[in-house]
Amino acid sequence: MIKRWFADRSIFLKLILILLSVTFLVNFVVIGFFQRFSVGPRAAFGQFIRGCTQYAVASLGNPPVLERARLMGEDLGISFRYEATKGSFTTDPALASSNEIHLSAGQPVMRWRAENSPFASEMRFGHVGRRPYMILSRPDGLVLVAPNFTFEHEEAWVRLLFLACFLSAIFFITYIGLRRIFRPLHLLSAGVKQVASGNLDVQIQVNSHDELGHLSQAFNQMTSEVKKNLHSKEQLLYNVSHELRSPLTRIKLSLEFLPPSKRRDEIGEEVDQMEAMIDELLESARLESAYGVLAKQRVELGLLLSDLAHKETHPVQIKQTEPIFIQADPRRLERLLSNLIGNAVKHSPQEVPVEVSLSQSGLEVKISIEDQGPGIPEEDRPFLFEPFYRVDKSRNQRTGGYGLGLSLAQQIAEAHGGQITIEEKPTPGSRFVLRLPV
Repeated sequence: MIKRWFADRSIFLKLILILLSVTFLVNFVVIGFFQRFSVGPRAAFGQFIRGCTQYAVASLGNPPVLERARLMGEDLGISFRYEATKGSFTTDPALASSNEIHLSAGQPVMRWRAENSPFASEMRFGHVGRRPYMILSRPDGLVLVAPNFTFEHEEAWVRLLFLACFLSAIFFITYIGLRRIFRPLHLLSAGVKQVASGNLDVQIQVNSHDELGHLSQAFNQMTSEVKKNLHSKEQLLYNVSHELRSPLTRIKLSLEFLPPSKRRDEIGEEVDQMEAMIDELLESARLESAYGVLAKQRVELGLLLSDLAHKETHPVQIKQTEPIFIQADPRRLERLLSNLIGNAVKHSPQEVPVEVSLSQSGLEVKISIEDQGPGIPEEDRPFLFEPFYRVDKSRNQRTGGYGLGLSLAQQIAEAHGGQITIEEKPTPGSRFVLRLPV
């Protein structure tokens, strides 16, 4: 489960996690190394402190003498306090008593028997404020030893706060650095998505000359080459379509001189279909060229839809509450709506009407065209507006056409600043929705 979760994360997050893991392991190994190999030196240093303190206390005499303590304190930079029932003294009036000292938790109690001495002694550690103390127990009393300095250390929470801020700064700098390094990957991902949606004009900004920069340059070259090849293919198709019009015109003219027959009618229908396909190809070429300018004027959509419905032999129902006007190219808008309605008619059962509803919301007009046919499979929907794409792979003449009608309809809609989408519906069939600006 963890492996699957890690595999689904982004490469940026993976690098962050790996960096944090490596940092933790390195610190763990380093700290463990020094902890392991510093046990001996720490034990030796403790023994040294014990010996020095033992020697200093033994030098005070038995019982301790104030004058010796004062002279030794001046030489060693320490202060003494002697507490006993028979008498006490101190070399520093500011030195705390044994009752005021806070014993250090976790510190071991050092016990020993001084050489050439009949009594046992032990040493404890404590502090008052930031001044450390050593408390030596003797049979005749206590000897307190304190250095004439204080430790300038912060509280534990201050150290933790400083450590947290320091680690956060390192993490933030690392995050910014990795994000900057892998920024081309985000741009490449966005560019690939745009190419997948059909936008071949996308070009990724190249800001570096490393491997990711070379990959971005290769992506830009790839999209340019693909666009060039597609343009060449389309141009060839458009040129061939234009050249076919003259032979088709001669064929139609020759058919007029033949006597009426079933064969003549079949040939005429085939010629009409081929001519319609050529018209759609040329219209698509005009829309993509600089000369395919829309001749917009005020159009009443309800009237246009009614005219198209009357031309169909299949029943078409128009649902409209009020007249709606838009600025559009009437000839191309008629072709757009004719293609959508004709597509719905081809896929509707006999005598089941195609429903066309018209509404306006603000500055947008919505035209919904529904049929009661078999519907469009989910896997075919992303390619439905591609040229020559057909859901019916058998190329059945009843479901007709060459896969250019919806492609041309989408081109006309986009030329008007609109779009055609496919929406889900609770009943069988398809629902095409055309949205156009007013």
